[in-house]
Amino acid sequence: MKNYKGYALFNTDENPTTRTTNQATVMANIFEDNLNGNVITVKGGLIVCNYFGKIEQKDRQEVFKKYSEVLHARGFKEGGSQ
Repeated sequence: MKNYKGYALFNTDENPTTRTTNQATVMANIFEDNLNGNVITVKGGLIVCNYFGKIEQKDRQEVFKKYSEVLHARGFKEGGSQ
């Protein structure tokens, strides 16, 4: 399994639902781990964006949708504030 800066990419997971859910959850974890108050740090934003860039093109739309859903479920509103 490949990774980006230690974060698993799950690109070898054959089940697309599991793969995209795991990728979205990792992105949400990176987001939360890099908050300064209610704002993501520049470093955290770059890690999220670069991680997303490592996801296969065919999965990106679904991962982004699930990423938004995970953040919403964790209490974040549009734009990332809680």
